[in-house]
Amino acid sequence: MIAAAVGVRSVGVPVPEWAAVVAGRVADGFARLRGRPEVFSSQKVIEMRQRAFVCTPARAASDLGWSAATPLSDGLARTASWYRAHGWL
Repeated sequence: MIAAAVGVRSVGVPVPEWAAVVAGRVADGFARLRGRPEVFSSQKVIEMRQRAFVCTPARAASDLGWSAATPLSDGLARTASWYRAHGWL
């Protein structure tokens, strides 16, 4: 869905876990030098390494009667547009 929002085709690239950890730490160093957070970091690597990192609003919907005001595809398209306008894409 993210690739569609950005207007590209996604391609899976296998990356060894050790390489992702090293890249995350290097990104952390650049963030400290630049004085601002980066999109990629060692924290993101920790998130990506989780076997079952799944988010669902199902419990909020059943327990609270909540539903998202914006469909995911629309939110991703708006986010991609904002990223483009601010030079992130």
